[in-house]
Amino acid sequence: MEHLTSKKKKITPKEAAIKAGEYFQEIYGAPRRDITVEEIEMDESGAYWLVTLGYLSSTGAPFRFAPEQIYKRFKVDAYTGDVISMKIRKV
Repeated sequence: MEHLTSKKKKITPKEAAIKAGEYFQEIYGAPRRDITVEEIEMDESGAYWLVTLGYLSSTGAPFRFAPEQIYKRFKVDAYTGDVISMKIRKV
């Protein structure tokens, strides 16, 4: 009898970034064009992609000197592509 030891295939860094972007859009509603991929890295366990996305603040103030860049870090399951968490990323 053959022993089944099949390894699951991990999603690529690009796929993880796309999943994080889709999740961001789903949570925040209105589509944004200013979202940028800032960082993608595998966590120490190898089970999750850590994806940092950046976007410009939209305070709604009548004037502003320069919009602030805001960063969110997403923890994406490296096998399923499910977003596990979203946190504010301070730089």
